Amino acid sequence: MAIESLQIAITLGESKQINNVIRLGEALKYDGQHEQALNKFDEAIELCVNNTTFLDFAFQHKGKCLLELGQTSLAVDYFRKAMQIRLIKGDQSLIDSTQKAIDFTYLQGGI
Repeated sequence: MAIESLQIAITLGESKQINNVIRLGEALKYDGQHEQALNKFDEAIELCVNNTTFLDFAFQHKGKCLLELGQTSLAVDYFRKAMQIRLIKGDQSLIDSTQKAIDFTYLQGGI
């Protein structure tokens, strides 16, 4: 029981850490610090090795940052990675969000 409790606490701690790194990346992006934001999204992706709960969010946010930088082809790659996970999760609102991002990127980038 104690081991399970510790594992749950570690998972929750990891989730909070990942979530906060993604939030920091978003704050940096909104502040125009796109390269630093990309570094934070990469950090979040690395943190998701043991806890994939937020991996799709890290991919989605990195894709949006890349889109803002005009790197449409790379952005779509990250949106597609997010979509693969979201289809497995089966959350229609997340799927719709990612599909809108993909559609928008195609319109913007002429991919």
